[in-house]
Amino acid sequence: MKKIIFTFLLTTYFVSCKEKTLNHYHGVVVDSNSIPLSGVLVKTRYSKPEITTTNENGYFKLVKSPNTITSLIFSKEGYLTDTIKSVYAHGGENIDYRFINKEIDTIPLRKITLPNNGYN
Repeated sequence: MKKIIFTFLLTTYFVSCKEKTLNHYHGVVVDSNSIPLSGVLVKTRYSKPEITTTNENGYFKLVKSPNTITSLIFSKEGYLTDTIKSVYAHGGENIDYRFINKEIDTIPLRKITLPNNGYN
């Protein structure tokens, strides 16, 4: 009986995970003022990366290899390059996903700022 319940719970978990995730990565990239950034290069960390750029609304959509989840790299001239994991754990217990959910994730990029050494 315990094996049947365990199998049912395990199957339910995997089915619910499949329903929540998509077969592509997608999201919106904004600046520190929440203004969408166009022309941001977005690529996967696969050995042969998938690459795209954000549109005028900051939106990107990128092919995801089946059965694989990877980090995404965001880069644009004048902004700090950022690598963000698509899967992460909260307190080692709860697993969350970015970029592969039905909801659209928003990613802020920070501008590169040079230190002001008092010279103008």
